[in-house]
Amino acid sequence: MTDSVQNMSIKENLAKANLAVNALHALGLTVTAINIDDSRPHISVNDGRGCLQLKPGITRFVTNDGIRTVQHEALIAECKVSWEERP
Repeated sequence: MTDSVQNMSIKENLAKANLAVNALHALGLTVTAINIDDSRPHISVNDGRGCLQLKPGITRFVTNDGIRTVQHEALIAECKVSWEERP
């Protein structure tokens, strides 16, 4: 990839991530991480009331050290948004 094409890809992903972060903020959610390396930016948020308004496309049930968690993933503004529910 040439520098200008790579720069354009990064700019597009930043714009998508910015739009998604604004939408998540409007839902009262706290963003904990953003990764724009992939073709689709990935945003992690803390579990909160606003997550009830998101429609998870993927749900995983995971057990680590005897602690069961539910991992959700949804799409907002062409970004993957993920969060975990813990007991």
